[in-house]
Amino acid sequence: MDTSEEKVQQVAFLPWAGLEEEISIGPVTLAPYQKLRQSDNSPAHCEFYNWLDKFFRMFKDDSNRPVDTITVCYKDDLDFKPKNAQEMELLAQCANAYYFSAVFGDLVFFHPPENAQKFELFTHDFKPEDRILSRPLFWPKRPMCRKNWHETVPGILEVFDSFFRGASPQDRNRLMRSIQWFWLVHVRRDYFSESQKIVMMTTAFEILLDFPEDGKSKYFSGQLNKLIATDKFKKEKREVNGTEIESSAIACWGYDFYQLRNDIVHGTELIGDDLVYLDEDYDGRDDDDHPKNRPEITHLMVADAVFCELVYWQLHKEGYWSRTTRELSDIFNKAGANSTRVSAESLLFDDYHGQLDWIIKKYKPENS
Repeated sequence: MDTSEEKVQQVAFLPWAGLEEEISIGPVTLAPYQKLRQSDNSPAHCEFYNWLDKFFRMFKDDSNRPVDTITVCYKDDLDFKPKNAQEMELLAQCANAYYFSAVFGDLVFFHPPENAQKFELFTHDFKPEDRILSRPLFWPKRPMCRKNWHETVPGILEVFDSFFRGASPQDRNRLMRSIQWFWLVHVRRDYFSESQKIVMMTTAFEILLDFPEDGKSKYFSGQLNKLIATDKFKKEKREVNGTEIESSAIACWGYDFYQLRNDIVHGTELIGDDLVYLDEDYDGRDDDDHPKNRPEITHLMVADAVFCELVYWQLHKEGYWSRTTRELSDIFNKAGANSTRVSAESLLFDDYHGQLDWIIKKYKPENS
């Protein structure tokens, strides 16, 4: 005999994400609610959908109209059964991968990313006979920062699909825990200050790159040298433990960023300028195509771009990201991700390296 507990159903969903087509990430499916409802012919689910139709009407846009952005998340086959903690963690990881894929193209061009709360995963337990409370939940209905962002997401999600299917649980959890911290950084809530977000971002780097217990600043700069820097990167100098050390520009930024994190956690009071990497009057590329007086670039904006590049190279190294950076550049060109377009001959990440004045102008390899 069924008990009351056995009759409880559960739905996991993203209220505001606005996915247009069904996608798969490993064993997890993300599907637009209305299309899922139309295609699911299971008689057992009919009463569930009737209840959910009413429940999802609580989610309103700023015109007090029900949103059409509901995305349902489920593992394997849709059954509306309550999930255990492990299954919920997997669904959350896939939701975070969806967010990362959506903002990747914005962040490597220093465009403002979408609010991470639009990709927040909710769950709700229900019984079809339950009464629905009419308490609306509002979110302004507005487009993503990039009009054609849906064109770039599938290509990146293909990578995460391969990764979820092929990676070991340990490797998957390490990468996805780092992306979870990355997601938290971009949740625009008043109680997360810029300083707090810097600490959270260093946590994302620590998990992604498997930091040791000691010597973290040195380790971080060394990993940036190893994984990203090439011969075309400029050299800079920093004083480390009383000794002047020369390294690549990106490695020096990494050392500075982690020192900034240390200052924050040890209580140093920072002013606004301390959080800025390049102010609005600086432009390392002194030519007509790149005028001065551009918007300032903060350390956190640099960290976003570097994190995206590190994730790219981590996945590329393991064979999950088969697309080259040139192919990726073409994807973002088609979607209008960059206001100046990335040429087919350039590499995607060279654009932000150049904006930060990290690479040598008109660099020529030594053997050319």
